[in-house]
Amino acid sequence: MKNAFSLLLILILLVSVTACSNEKGQDYLNAKVMEIKEDELIVECTDSKNGLVGSTLSVSTNVVSADGIPQMEIGQEIRVVFDFSKVDKQDEPVRIEHVYAIYLLDENNNVIPN
Repeated sequence: MKNAFSLLLILILLVSVTACSNEKGQDYLNAKVMEIKEDELIVECTDSKNGLVGSTLSVSTNVVSADGIPQMEIGQEIRVVFDFSKVDKQDEPVRIEHVYAIYLLDENNNVIPN
């Protein structure tokens, strides 16, 4: 009985860890704003786990977040939360269209609350 309970507990732990993984493709990158347009931002990636550092990116301002996008200026550092599985790396600049949220960053790369 004790072994069955232990196995059940391990199974529940594995399921919870799997459910919290990054399966949906949600990822983020930090970038410097180079240009602000009506429906997109042109940014230079400064930090990313997906090999985009140094790349010029076109980031859609049509975000999923109910908060919309913050007021920003050229030269500001931002964090872009997006779906990496839907990034078209063939475009120049690389285009990120499925954006969940955009946040301003402080000088320590921490998200500034809206």
